[in-house]
Amino acid sequence: MTNHKLVNYVRRETRLKRGGGEVRGESVFLDPATHSAAARGLDQVVCHEPTPEMLVALEEQNRHLLALLPDNIFRQIAVSRLQGDSNEEIASQLQLSVRSVERKLNRIREYWQREFDRVAQQERHEK
Repeated sequence: MTNHKLVNYVRRETRLKRGGGEVRGESVFLDPATHSAAARGLDQVVCHEPTPEMLVALEEQNRHLLALLPDNIFRQIAVSRLQGDSNEEIASQLQLSVRSVERKLNRIREYWQREFDRVAQQERHEK
C-alpha cells in the first residue's frame, strides 16, 4: 500500500501540468558556498528592510510629487493622508470641511496622475 502511494505521488508530481518534474523549490536559491539554514531559499533574496539607495530614491520622489502641488494646504493633506489619517481627521486638523478635503485629494490625484503620465510618455519616447 505504501509503495502504491509513493508511485501515485511521483506520477502526480511529474505530470506536465505540474512542470514535468522540472519545478524546483527554494533549493534553487541555495548558496553552495554556505549551507547554513539562514542562507537558504528566499531568505537570501528577500530583504525585510529597504536599502539606503531605495530610501533616498523614495525621499526624492516624495519631494518631487509634493513640489507639484499648488500650496501648503495640498501638501499637508497629502502628507496626512499618506500617514494614514482619515479624511475626517484631516478636516478636523486643518479646520476644513470633509468635502473640501475630498475635493483637494481628488485634485492631488489629478496632479500626480498627470506627472505619472508625463514620465511614462517620456520613457516610451526614450525607448
